[in-house]
Amino acid sequence: LDPVIPGRSEAAGVEIVYGHFEVVRKALANRTFDCLLLLNVLHLVEDPVALLSSFKELLSETSIIVSLVPNMARPAKLWTKAGRERYFTKINYQVSGAHFVSRKVVRKWFYASGARVRKTINILTPRAQGLNNLMLGVAAPFLSSEFISVAETRKEL
Repeated sequence: LDPVIPGRSEAAGVEIVYGHFEVVRKALANRTFDCLLLLNVLHLVEDPVALLSSFKELLSETSIIVSLVPNMARPAKLWTKAGRERYFTKINYQVSGAHFVSRKVVRKWFYASGARVRKTINILTPRAQGLNNLMLGVAAPFLSSEFISVAETRKEL
């Protein structure tokens, strides 16, 4: 998305491949990777399942896929949008340019692409972390501003 962001990694010797997903897949053809990172991008592509599936041939038998997405289903996010009538209707990618994401939606995308989410990590702001602590740690899924899904590929499918 932004060539400035990976600049530090590139300076440290990490190979960075720039371009649209199709260009990147072609540039990496005939290579195998143990991990695919999709950071703040999965909810912005028109067909997340097709994107995930398209990289499957580049992943090893025991690879993982790590995805970071905003938690659009958190009550605070819903509350701030409560005045907008269309927010509570089914969000349409063609209208907004983004999919409404929740843990359930991301799990479905991964499953449909041949991967299984094994772990979900909630990212909480310091304020949300304090509130979560008061609630004995059970509110994290509802208070997180974003979450990380860690999935394993399933080559047998």
